[in-house]
Amino acid sequence: MTYQEYSQLGGKVTKEEFDELLPFILIVIDNYIINLVPKWKIENSLEEYHLSNLDYLIRIQIDFIASCGGINAIMGRNDFDIKSVTTSGIQMQIGGNQRIEFVDGVPISPMLKTQLIKELRKQGYLELFV
Repeated sequence: MTYQEYSQLGGKVTKEEFDELLPFILIVIDNYIINLVPKWKIENSLEEYHLSNLDYLIRIQIDFIASCGGINAIMGRNDFDIKSVTTSGIQMQIGGNQRIEFVDGVPISPMLKTQLIKELRKQGYLELFV
């Protein structure tokens, strides 16, 4: 995926942030797929899954990671780690992140999860028996 393709899909980050995040996002998506599909159906690369909406999935995850702290979220220090903030006169507590799933310490977009599972089912990767 190029930055131009990402932008045409409605991506929001700058080219510099895109270039920094893309290699990690590809690894995160691949690792997430490995956790979903049976071991005998694991492919060697993302392209081998023939996901019709792979570019869209990449865009969703890049934008989600950017909203969670960017490269810090990739390195395991995301905005979901914040439990409370206190300043003079104001205290705010944030509830747990039970709805957010993590792969190798990296948050996964709930939209990515839904769309990826749908696509993997269509491609026959989530069948338990051959």
